[in-house]
Amino acid sequence: PPPPENPPPVTTVPGEDSVYSAVLRLVLPDDNGRKITRCRLQLMGPNWKNRPPTTEWWEYGHQSLTFIDERDCEVVQVPWEERKKSMPDRRKMRTAWQFTALGLEAGAAYRFIWCCYNEVGASEWSDPSEDSLTLPSVPNKCKPPYVVDAAADVTSSSVKLTWDPPHDNGADITHYRLAWSTSAKFDGVKDIDGVVGTSYVLEGLLANKKYYARVSASNSVGEGLPSELDQNAGLGRGGCFATLAREPGPPRNIKAVAVERVAGAVFVHWDKPSDDGGSIVTRYKVLYSPTDDFEVFSEVVQKACRECKITEMRPDQEFYIDVMAANAVGYGPRSRRPALVKTNPVPPQKVVAPRRPDRPMLINVPGKPWYEAELQVSWLCPEKYDPKKGFLYDEDTQTHMISHYSVQLRGGVPHPEICEQLLSVEHVAQLRDRRSVPKHESNCTTVGGIMPGRFYHALVQAFSEAGASGWSVASEVVRAPPGQPDAPIAAQFVDIKPTSLVLEWGSPHGNGEEVTGFVLRWHVRRVLRGWR
Repeated sequence: PPPPENPPPVTTVPGEDSVYSAVLRLVLPDDNGRKITRCRLQLMGPNWKNRPPTTEWWEYGHQSLTFIDERDCEVVQVPWEERKKSMPDRRKMRTAWQFTALGLEAGAAYRFIWCCYNEVGASEWSDPSEDSLTLPSVPNKCKPPYVVDAAADVTSSSVKLTWDPPHDNGADITHYRLAWSTSAKFDGVKDIDGVVGTSYVLEGLLANKKYYARVSASNSVGEGLPSELDQNAGLGRGGCFATLAREPGPPRNIKAVAVERVAGAVFVHWDKPSDDGGSIVTRYKVLYSPTDDFEVFSEVVQKACRECKITEMRPDQEFYIDVMAANAVGYGPRSRRPALVKTNPVPPQKVVAPRRPDRPMLINVPGKPWYEAELQVSWLCPEKYDPKKGFLYDEDTQTHMISHYSVQLRGGVPHPEICEQLLSVEHVAQLRDRRSVPKHESNCTTVGGIMPGRFYHALVQAFSEAGASGWSVASEVVRAPPGQPDAPIAAQFVDIKPTSLVLEWGSPHGNGEEVTGFVLRWHVRRVLRGWR
């Protein structure tokens, strides 16, 4: 007898679909006089719609099962689909083995072929079956989320996480669930459900803080297992990541008080920032300014101690004081709520009068006729000051700012010390900017009513609350414009004769030029003595 006939294609049993198995019906062919004892099964798969197809046939083997016999199957009787006319009626039914193929992939398509054996040999392989589909399942377990570009995706308060889509097991993935926590055990975990896509930006995080995340995928069947944490992969991989540190927040509750019995000294205290930026605060910068906008300010830098004593400030003046905190990243913003304090004045025993002004400058005011001539005096403030800080207090040299000046002009011929004329201008105010820097251009005054042709020099004296300075060195001598001479002095007759008169007078002041001549005018009146 020959081997069995060629078997018909494998079919699946309706209603027996499963996720990881398929019930196959193997209808036994004609055994040609020798009983079929076993069979072999090959499969092509698994094939999914979103993966490259498998085109090779593989020997089915599950749990070391190579050959299949009736002990591995359920034996049933099925009708012939096309019964030969020569067959007797008793051959209307045929035997089939129903075999459950285990170990298949979920949601995949498979094709099967098989052959039969009797004691003579093996039949030919059957034709391939139709595609047999296993039921879809929940997606596979996701791999841990990761950070693609640490420079672009990580900030001090946010992180962009990315993950790879897992195998969907036959049903399209609809969304993801992202869970994150500050604990590797996911204590107090926070879930973000319904994430569409394979990336998500976590915001509102603390600076320089380590976080842990896991992700799971869902399809129409359900939700798959979440990813597992892999701390050995390093930060940014394996579901573990950390935010960047940033500058600390502003210090709080800034308070300042003037140090008792000490001029120009302030004690400042403040509380640490509520947000350290994820890094330890290592130092503070104390700013003080005469204005609340801090356009011009001075600063004192110190370590992490939250109190400071500032000295060498200007006495008897109000200051705004603010503080900035710094960590390894840099300085954060100032509090914008500065403390206002007024320094104590200089004690009475520490009073120093102003320094004597330097030599002033004296010039003629151009463009004036001699009878309206004016002299202009200008000088510099003798204080020591900083262009940004203003007046510099020094208990040995200057303790009070200059408030005003007195100006004195002395004139005469042939030198000012003759003092034919003494002119004074009092209370010339010293103007200042808001930083108390003196305005030198305002130290100028013009004096009129001068005598023409005289020689003048100018002196300046400074005044403050501490008293008056000495007079400055006299300026260079300036000559006033010359004018017309004065009128002759007391003309009178000194000798009278019948036919002549001798008239004499004093020569007047030439007002800057020598008198070169006189004009004599007389008038004759005839007197008739004794006539009526």
